[in-house]
Amino acid sequence: MVKNSVWKGIILSIVCMIILLTSTYASEEDKIKFQGKIMNLNLERKMMIVNEGLFVWDEKTVINNHEGSLVTIEKFKPDLWVYIEGERVKKQIVIRKINLLPKYIDNKERNRYPFMQ
Repeated sequence: MVKNSVWKGIILSIVCMIILLTSTYASEEDKIKFQGKIMNLNLERKMMIVNEGLFVWDEKTVINNHEGSLVTIEKFKPDLWVYIEGERVKKQIVIRKINLLPKYIDNKERNRYPFMQ
């Protein structure tokens, strides 16, 4: 009887650990960080297409320029470069932070932009 209880406890612990680790990895996969070019922008619907992907923003989205200063979304226009940090929510990717970039930033220049680290 005691051995059965021990084995049940061990198995239950392993199952709980697997569930915990799986949920942790799943949340990390839902986070997105990249730079891209704005292809289209709809301010009224709070949507933009960047690198052929559809992204939305909300009132919680932090909008900065490349120096880290707050700017309004009206500064964003097609053909400008941005750095996006977002997360998948249901079937959409919601932008949590977006930085307006002066140009495409290659790997050699990324150290100049702390938000890209």
